[in-house]
Amino acid sequence: MFTRDRRLMSEFVNPKWLTYLAWSIAIVIIALNSWLLLRIFLG
Repeated sequence: MFTRDRRLMSEFVNPKWLTYLAWSIAIVIIALNSWLLLRIFLG
């Protein structure tokens, strides 16, 4: 969140495509972890 804020990072701000890629990877990891937990607890 900090690296996409131009006010805080000025010239070092992340491009939008990198922010979208990071969010996409995070969503995939959360989904896989949720699937693993369901498989463990529900059999």
